[in-house]
Amino acid sequence: MLLVIVSLDFIEQGFQIFCVSVSSAGSSTFFFYREAFFAFYRVMATSVVVTRRLPSALLTKILARPSTILHYHDSNDAISSQALLDLCGKDGGASAIICTLSDPINQAVVQACMGKLKVVSTMSVGYSHLDTNVLRENNVRVGNTPGVLTNATADLVLALTLTTARRITEAANAAKVGEWKAWEPFWMTGKELYGAKVGIVGLGRIGESIVKRLRGFECVISYTGKSGPKEELDRSLGTKWVTSDELYSTSDFVIVICALTPETRGMVNYESFSKMKHDVVFINASRGEVVDQGALVRILKERPQMRAGLDVTDPEPLPLDHPLLSTNQCVVLPHIGSATDSCRSQMAEMTIDNALAALDDGPMPAEVKL
Repeated sequence: MLLVIVSLDFIEQGFQIFCVSVSSAGSSTFFFYREAFFAFYRVMATSVVVTRRLPSALLTKILARPSTILHYHDSNDAISSQALLDLCGKDGGASAIICTLSDPINQAVVQACMGKLKVVSTMSVGYSHLDTNVLRENNVRVGNTPGVLTNATADLVLALTLTTARRITEAANAAKVGEWKAWEPFWMTGKELYGAKVGIVGLGRIGESIVKRLRGFECVISYTGKSGPKEELDRSLGTKWVTSDELYSTSDFVIVICALTPETRGMVNYESFSKMKHDVVFINASRGEVVDQGALVRILKERPQMRAGLDVTDPEPLPLDHPLLSTNQCVVLPHIGSATDSCRSQMAEMTIDNALAALDDGPMPAEVKL
């Protein structure tokens, strides 16, 4: 459902002026002026496009800005490309787009805004769905939501790691379908996290938070990434930087949490998997495109003791007939790393604050420097 909502304070004041100016005219003349005023207002007002359903209190925050029209995709389903183009082209073009990571913002979307677009604010940390070259060329600012989802995502990574290693999903399903019989010494045995060697690919904010959680399991933690060794972190947390080859070959658990960039796209491939231990637990909570999923399917078939846990896939969602959904060796979650009530509320509010700040040419709470 598509809704159009306008900020009423400015329009009511202006309309009152028009009412006075045409009060002596006939009803048909009054109607003409009224419609003319509303048409003029819609062209002159600031148009904001929101691509997903958000709490009404946050939408009210947008409408509290004077002279603002809100074009709102009132649905939890993804907006279609054509519907997004249509919204961006309404009322003289959108000045702001508030979007999610499943909404590609490209040349066509920017053009649909008719030269008025000032900001794209995404409810995500990553922004690989945005054509940053096009946005930079058109002087469009970009906002994202770093920091607020760090702890929620780190919690989820730890939960997914334990679920995958200890075969939690498989065991729960077995109990539901009657496979749980008499106690068996080696039924549903998995892999211990305590004291294990854990390798982390990408030690940013979330990676550091994962390390802090893993310390409680007395894990031996190494990491790799383009930024190289982080000596202060190594001293405080007991971590060690290693090459990717060493990390792959020595780790009992491999956790991928790096950003998606041209360099990391498809980075974890069949060659990478071949270097890992035969019973490794592989976790991907970065972006689905970082991993060659065809290679993952192949290596799981070749190594029955290997297990994988994915919070991200390519595409999202996976087709129901995808082999990763039919094997007990893989746990697939529907990209819920940041899915807590508190975290998502903070993300939504920061997304809107970014957009409003840019519309007023002010500093954004979190701006991506293009």
